[in-house]
Amino acid sequence: MNLVEMVDRNARKFGSKDAIRYQGRGVSFRELKDRAERAAGVLQARGIEPGDVVAVMSQNTPDFVTTFFGAQKAGAAVVPVNHKLAAPEVRYILEHSGAKIFLFDGSLAQNGERPQPSHPPDRPGQPGSGPAPAGGTAGIRTGVPARGRF
Repeated sequence: MNLVEMVDRNARKFGSKDAIRYQGRGVSFRELKDRAERAAGVLQARGIEPGDVVAVMSQNTPDFVTTFFGAQKAGAAVVPVNHKLAAPEVRYILEHSGAKIFLFDGSLAQNGERPQPSHPPDRPGQPGSGPAPAGGTAGIRTGVPARGRF
């Protein structure tokens, strides 16, 4: 059994029971599955395919769990990025992980500074070979998980 199968099985088996408790509020197993499926759809719409790598930097919140399982459901590998790292350390991880997209909690983008690769790869099809969306990092497509979006 893999993690995606575990989420699906637990949604069937435990349904409305809490999978996550955070700040006095619960997220049921069924709701976690539904959120993860929506997150997977958003990632797939942004071009994530099985085998891709998704970097995620977030506080320890239900949003991280949703994003993690959503990426797994999309077939992607997840690289968790510690939110306590300095920008050069985050940059190193992004440059060496092969991440196709970098998702981060908007509260972690201090003063609008986002980690940017110092020298994006110049090979077509590699992370950094295409244009970054407005507001993204140089060379790595970015997105910000928003509360309630998934």
